[in-house]
Amino acid sequence: MFLFAAVNGAMAYDGLDLYSARISAKDRVNSKGLSLKTLSAILAQDRANYHRFGKRDPQDEKDFVFKTAEGRQLIPKAKIDIDPALKRRILGGGDVDISVFVLTKDRIEIQEGLLDPNVG
Repeated sequence: MFLFAAVNGAMAYDGLDLYSARISAKDRVNSKGLSLKTLSAILAQDRANYHRFGKRDPQDEKDFVFKTAEGRQLIPKAKIDIDPALKRRILGGGDVDISVFVLTKDRIEIQEGLLDPNVG
């Protein structure tokens, strides 16, 4: 669904942003300790944990779209393309490594696993 082009053996991404993240227990609760029940809330908390609270997993990477509170507000409004089994795993608990492709401000694609270091 996303666009790549080969450049000198590396892959180039043609979208707004991309990053890897580990979704862990700390990403499934908000700053008041309440459990988050939706995918978009968990994704937004992961980014708030990274940018605002410094609660990072070693696999979490920097992004530029969601670094502000205003940017993170785009997540619940976006269409999120994700395999239903992966969505269940994220919602169900346990650590899940994902790659997030921010295609546009209103469309995100999530795949399981961390980004290949040759993509960017």
